[in-house]
Amino acid sequence: MTIRILSFLIVAFVFTAAAFNSSAHGQTLDELCTSEQCHDLVKGFERYAQHGNTHSMVFLALAYANGEVVEQDHRKASMWIRESVRLRSPLGAYVKAQWRRQGFVFEQDEERAEWLIDRAIAGGFSVAMYDRAVRLLHDPERMQEGADLLEEAVDLGLPDARYLFALLLEHGEVYEQDLVTAGLLYRELAVEGFRDSRQRLETVIGQVERSSAEDVQTIVAQLRAYDDMEVITVYGRYGSFDDHLAAINASVRDRFYQKPTGTRMRRARPCEDTVGCRVLYNRDWGDVAFTTLAGALGLPNGM
Repeated sequence: MTIRILSFLIVAFVFTAAAFNSSAHGQTLDELCTSEQCHDLVKGFERYAQHGNTHSMVFLALAYANGEVVEQDHRKASMWIRESVRLRSPLGAYVKAQWRRQGFVFEQDEERAEWLIDRAIAGGFSVAMYDRAVRLLHDPERMQEGADLLEEAVDLGLPDARYLFALLLEHGEVYEQDLVTAGLLYRELAVEGFRDSRQRLETVIGQVERSSAEDVQTIVAQLRAYDDMEVITVYGRYGSFDDHLAAINASVRDRFYQKPTGTRMRRARPCEDTVGCRVLYNRDWGDVAFTTLAGALGLPNGM
């Protein structure tokens, strides 16, 4: 890999620090959650949090921190996010890191924030990898480390990471220029309707057509395969936000009843696919519909 001086503008253009914003399509939870049923569903997450579901803990922490749906209460926000971190939630560690950086809920502490980012990365959280990668890419002495983390996030499928990787390949920043790989990444992202990937794909196709590369027509045909693909709109699966939230609640409820902690201790960590529980994990169970708050609210790294 050839390391080159990174353009600050490229990274600044694609990176947004406030990755964990509770809005969807520009609306807050208060605007989306207007029915009594919706409010009851939100409050229902507290039961699951009390019994060790770390995703529900993070959900509650965000709700109390911002005063969305529930009355703002930074003490409760602090309690739930601390509990999620104690139970080794990568998502909880990342959210708390953002708060430490901003001096929100907790006192500002950059060193502690980076320690929490380390925890989230160790837990395999791709958004944390992307966060750290962008910061390291600004440091010429640690650029290689940043590139490695970015590639890990790409391998985990994070759209923001794939987009930045494509952008760097397109412009020959950090990596040698590779228009074909950049174009293929943009093509995948365009199918998902991610940012301006469609327009960037067209720009790359134009550059390839003007190049002296072998098999230009074959490459262009491969990149233009986007035209025959159906654009995916993820958020439109549910008729309303209430339906969306009810599906999340039902999925958490299923996990709550199907995965007892094996202990009578209050808020004991449920046996998920984490250290100490892997021996009990059956790979034939298939994917769980709801595994992170990011996925529940359509945020980056949704799973």
